Amino acid sequence: MKIAVKTRGPASGFSMVETMMAVAILVILMIGVLHQVQKAQANYRVEDQKLDITQQQREFIDMFTRDLHQVGYPSPASFGVNALADTRVSAGLWSIKNNSLTIEGDLDGNGVVQIVTYAYDSGAGCPGGVACILRTATPKVPGGVAVTTAVVQNVVPPGAQGIFTAYKANGTTQGLPLGPPAGATTGDATYQQLRQIKNVRVTLTLLGAGREMNGATAIQVNMTGTARIPNN
Repeated sequence: MKIAVKTRGPASGFSMVETMMAVAILVILMIGVLHQVQKAQANYRVEDQKLDITQQQREFIDMFTRDLHQVGYPSPASFGVNALADTRVSAGLWSIKNNSLTIEGDLDGNGVVQIVTYAYDSGAGCPGGVACILRTATPKVPGGVAVTTAVVQNVVPPGAQGIFTAYKANGTTQGLPLGPPAGATTGDATYQQLRQIKNVRVTLTLLGAGREMNGATAIQVNMTGTARIPNN
């Protein structure tokens, strides 16, 4: 009796062409995934930097608002004087321009009136030579030592509009610049105009170190805040 034996042919599998096509598809998919990962990382870096800039702006506006809430105390009327130079009294909002303002008040609550100036500096007086806003505080006493701090950095030049805008109680804007002469009294006409200012708006744009997702536009964050002067 003869038994037929069926022999097995060569094992079937992928051809070289099929293998190369599979590898090519896998490479294309991996490139797409890596591109999306890089895009997500770049977007995270941009948003993280914007968050840091926004936080810096908020801290500055919070400080600015606190200072303006305290100006004007103690007032000349508290001591029955007319001379605004009297070291015991605060003249409140003393001068304001598009890119700077000077205020007086017992800002620390320690009984000593301070003269505080916020001013835009194009870089000469700023850390690293980049544009900033400087806050200078000087005790209103003989020989008072001024302390200057850069409270916000990398400020984009504000242009003709400026950083500060003044508003009267009725909401209309006050023309700037405005500041009384040295030795002015409470009866000075310019000082009376300053007393009509009840709100000051601050608008600034900060520049980041990186660029937006398009790679061509520098990172910039705009912010506007308004501070009320209750004692003015």
